[in-house]
Amino acid sequence: MNTQAIGFVSAIIATIIMGNFGVLVRNVSVDGSIVTFSRFALGLLFLTAYLLFSKRWQVFRIKISVALFLSGVFLALCTLFYITAVKATTLANAVFLLYLAPLIASILGYFFLKERISLLKSVLILFAFIGFLCLLEFNFSLTETAVRGQLFGLAAACCYAFFILANRKIVPEISGFSRAFYQLLFGFLVCLPFIGKIDLASLYHDGLWLLAIGFFQGFVAISLMILALRYLRTYEYATVSYLEPIVATLAGYFIYHESLSWLQLAGCALILASGFMQIAVSIKQQD
Repeated sequence: MNTQAIGFVSAIIATIIMGNFGVLVRNVSVDGSIVTFSRFALGLLFLTAYLLFSKRWQVFRIKISVALFLSGVFLALCTLFYITAVKATTLANAVFLLYLAPLIASILGYFFLKERISLLKSVLILFAFIGFLCLLEFNFSLTETAVRGQLFGLAAACCYAFFILANRKIVPEISGFSRAFYQLLFGFLVCLPFIGKIDLASLYHDGLWLLAIGFFQGFVAISLMILALRYLRTYEYATVSYLEPIVATLAGYFIYHESLSWLQLAGCALILASGFMQIAVSIKQQD
């Protein structure tokens, strides 16, 4: 399997896991800052345990670049800003603003990373975004008075886009495990000042769910996402990342029996078609 195929497989698995983040979060009662902290702290703990157990000592002995440091900072800030946006505005608005990030990253990647993109690949990203709007049933509004929430949502999108770009600037020689370890470490340090009051009773009650968040959302998903960004161009990852809201929508339908309209089904089909075409075109051009 070539590196680009590894990147696409990693991105798909990561987006599937991250799409189920809401399923785990719905089962916890602790504050969002604790959830974010658990994702990074426990994710870092699980990854460190794996690296020590597998004796991958070389992972820790690397030169930390500005891009590597900033990628961890932007990842943590994205999560914190997004949780704040969800509390201050509607969920539809927060999600819509967050998923402007792949489009922003693709545009910035073209200008600052000199990543050439064909008209076809640009259209595929646009179709994926339109499919995402269908999932929301175009039910969002940026004319409401909740300006604070919208600003935090936009800040989350910018941090997500900068996180993608920063990963693309890390030198290829640094392995995926090294990237994941230090980005989780820096993300963990960024989250520390934002921890609110800890309710030990709630923490005990939610312990298993927080462990699941740390393992799946922190260790597995973030590690795979960072690995994918090592091998994929910005616009390639951007298109595949729109699979995440599909998974979230289907999880709501199958697990919580939420409604699923024909417009949302059409959005799922459009995102899947755009994603698979992006993968097929990219791999064909590399061969």
